[in-house]
Amino acid sequence: MDYNLILSAVQHILLTDEELENLLGEVRVVKGPRRPESWDGKNCFTCHVLSNPRDADFKTHNGTFRVNHYCPNYADGNANVELMGKVTARLTEILDDVKPDITGYEVYDWAVEEPLGPLFDAQAPGEHYSSLSVSFFIKKE
Repeated sequence: MDYNLILSAVQHILLTDEELENLLGEVRVVKGPRRPESWDGKNCFTCHVLSNPRDADFKTHNGTFRVNHYCPNYADGNANVELMGKVTARLTEILDDVKPDITGYEVYDWAVEEPLGPLFDAQAPGEHYSSLSVSFFIKKE
């Protein structure tokens, strides 16, 4: 399976959500675990597939993808938990139990399993991030 199909569905969900846009102003999403350096210090999302095991007999995929939200800290260096909490709650709402249109596949399950954060990366001291793991179970049509 082309995992870009899953990531495109996730990207579309995030980019078209009006509430995320209202919270952040501009919604930036990149497919893959790393974001462009030009996005450092800005609210943005990355999405990537962590696992995508396939059952050859049933033509199903039972995997996990992750969405990370990077958020600038307050001026005192603390995590902006007020904004991060709202964004994480919204991500949970829009990514849990959805059935996105993925060409050539039927989505049977798509569920947020583990929202985490705020998390800290010493290589990016001016920000914190939250991370959501989302499981999926899809079958080739």
